[in-house]
Amino acid sequence: MTINENTSLSASPSNPALSTGGNISITAGPLIIRRVPEPSYTLGLLAFVVVSAASIRKFKQKSRQSEC
Repeated sequence: MTINENTSLSASPSNPALSTGGNISITAGPLIIRRVPEPSYTLGLLAFVVVSAASIRKFKQKSRQSEC
């Protein structure tokens, strides 16, 4: 078995070493690692922003009413 396109995996089914726990060689091209935030983190951050915005708006409304 052989897979190419920046990744190669090679093994020979007729190789007796494979049936007795032999080695399989995997060579990969450059890996791209991207940090992806957890969904719960993103939801928590969004909730924090919404609550903060609502609190600031409410504070501004109270200060406007006390000025009048």
